Amino acid sequence: MFYVTLKRLHLLNFCQKASLFYCHQAAAAAMPTCATCDQKLAKSQFAKSELRSPERRCKACIAATESLFKGAMSTRRYDEVSSDAQVERLRSHDANTQLDAANKLWTLTRRGSEVVDRDIASAGAIRPLAELLRCTSDDRAWTAAMTLQALSCRSDARKAAVAEAGAIPYLVELLSGSSDDDKEVAAMVLHNLAWSSDETKLEAVIERQRAMVHEGVCAPLVALLRAAEDGAREAAAATLACLISDSDELRDRIVGHWPKLWASAIAPL
Repeated sequence: MFYVTLKRLHLLNFCQKASLFYCHQAAAAAMPTCATCDQKLAKSQFAKSELRSPERRCKACIAATESLFKGAMSTRRYDEVSSDAQVERLRSHDANTQLDAANKLWTLTRRGSEVVDRDIASAGAIRPLAELLRCTSDDRAWTAAMTLQALSCRSDARKAAVAEAGAIPYLVELLSGSSDDDKEVAAMVLHNLAWSSDETKLEAVIERQRAMVHEGVCAPLVALLRAAEDGAREAAAATLACLISDSDELRDRIVGHWPKLWASAIAPL
């Protein structure tokens, strides 16, 4: 009897340990893994938005990255992260250096941070980026245009700076070129320049629109309405809508001078 009771106690102890083991295993399996530090952590260590991301990062890793980035930006050192350094590299005579610098600035602007965008603009990036729009033999023009698109989408001051840097003729030239990718991004930048949510800036917007029309933007925009990519068609349509809606004088000039052109725009729309 004693022997049977002892066996039962051993069996109960084993079952309890096995149960605890499998509970711990199940809990560990349910814990999300940080994509940066590769550790399984409690859900409380992640922001709610990060938990829904396939490449989730824990709060500690995000804080560490932000701290490093802010430190680099605030000291404005001439290092890999500094926008000053990249602007200096944009002015290089080496095409690969220019492309790499434009790509790094584009990566920074993709953060969607107004602070970062202001820092890049104040470092003097807009004019050399506008000059790179002429370099259509490689990816420099496309990368520069993508960076200008990001810089100009949220700020009327930066829209004005892009126009003042002489970007509009180069953007229209890209729009008239052979590369579908170049055409799409050029239309996106032109739409940014042709639009503003601030009604007090309307006169400045119309002046930029006049400059676009003067450079011959209408025909390539109408042609882009038949592009294969949705993004290209939408950017072209949105830019055309701005050109004919903000100024009666400009609308009459455009529609009156090119009636056949506008008739050809009706079908794709």
